[in-house]
Amino acid sequence: MLHAQIFEEYRPDGVPVVIETVVEKVDELVEPVRGSGWQTSFPGDRKVRQELRMILHSNGLPSSGDLFDHAYAYIRENY
Repeated sequence: MLHAQIFEEYRPDGVPVVIETVVEKVDELVEPVRGSGWQTSFPGDRKVRQELRMILHSNGLPSSGDLFDHAYAYIRENY
């Protein structure tokens, strides 16, 4: 399960987000690509980035900046 601390730490002030929901959605994104080598595939990397941005945006979180960068780095390293 994606480390929820990333979302807590980089969540903008005043944004009411249920962190557990965001983490679950990100886990659903990364579970199918785990161990597939997506990090070295342009289409795979692009898909993960796009879907992460959509998850953040649909939950009222910024889809770029520190939160995206840290979440993506964690996903890339651990999945």
